[in-house]
Amino acid sequence: MRICLTGLLLLAASAAVVSSALPAKPSDHVLDAAHVLAPAQREDLARKLAQYERETSNQLLVVTMPRVPEDHVLEDFTQRTAESWGVGRKDRDNGIVLFVFPESRETRIEVGYGLEGAVPDALANGIIQAEMIPRFRAGDMAGGVLQGMDALMAAARGEYQGEGRTLEERSTETPLFVPIFWFLVLLSLIHI
Repeated sequence: MRICLTGLLLLAASAAVVSSALPAKPSDHVLDAAHVLAPAQREDLARKLAQYERETSNQLLVVTMPRVPEDHVLEDFTQRTAESWGVGRKDRDNGIVLFVFPESRETRIEVGYGLEGAVPDALANGIIQAEMIPRFRAGDMAGGVLQGMDALMAAARGEYQGEGRTLEERSTETPLFVPIFWFLVLLSLIHI
């Protein structure tokens, strides 16, 4: 019994180490740790992505980090990060995360299952190769990120209809059933 408990504790500890190495989810659609975007570009992109989410319900995020963290493989790191953040709506899995690591010279797009029809791997790779890499090579990292996001938004548009709110805006609202529940409780007390 002790061996199983010890094994479980080691597994839990290693999972905590792996998850602690992942960055925190950005609050406004853009995590620019590599400082690729100028402050005004970053703010404009965050607003644009929030509005896109309101219109389509698709949640697109951008992450720039100087390099892929040591002891991580690009694909594993980006997939774990996107999964831990829960990008997109749970019922639709309609999230996309664009990762850019300038010092590592790596770029990857993680697409949720709900958008794989609109943005399959071949299209995601095509966006990186045709829209982003030429700008990166020309020294325009910000232009490459912005162009890549424009192409991703265009590809995923029309897949779902938005509800006029982002996931964060929806989570701060009081669900309709809560006031109805309390109204019914109050009504039942009055009749007693």
